[in-house]
Amino acid sequence: MKKWIILLFVTVVIAGCQANDEDTTPETGETPSPVEEATLTLTTAIEEERYFEVNSLISDLEASDLTEEEQTEVKENASTQLIEAIDTVTSRFENDEMGVSTFNNTLKEFEAIELDGVPEKVTEIRTQHETLIASREAFRDGEKFMAIDYNAMAIDAFEQVSEDDSNYEAAQNYIAELSE
Repeated sequence: MKKWIILLFVTVVIAGCQANDEDTTPETGETPSPVEEATLTLTTAIEEERYFEVNSLISDLEASDLTEEEQTEVKENASTQLIEAIDTVTSRFENDEMGVSTFNNTLKEFEAIELDGVPEKVTEIRTQHETLIASREAFRDGEKFMAIDYNAMAIDAFEQVSEDDSNYEAAQNYIAELSE
């Protein structure tokens, strides 16, 4: 019986410690301030690429008890992180690590975010990469036409691939292959 009481006591103590750990920051062991908590929530959404949640989190922020100055601080931090995320996504697209559809859809998610500088950054990226986006779409279309033996249409699509596109050489090879 004594063993059971000790085991129960240890279990309660451990459970209590774990519950208290959830309310503290791992670095300091202190309870995060409302600003830190809001910043962490937005940072987590951005790092996990849940960009579609940002406007909702901003609305929650605006409805919170934070002062206007604190809200501005959190929003500026989130805006900076989002602009960095846009640059990362763009780099992945440029390096052919992300398809054109995914890139366009992700840019649409960013475009909808109502924070200073974010929609403007998307417009800038779209303008800078207009040719590459069209080129990647043409290459993808060429592959689709080729798969269904619409060779003339495939050749037309492959001819639209830009020399700056990493798919250019493959497109030229496809044109040569389909022209035989």
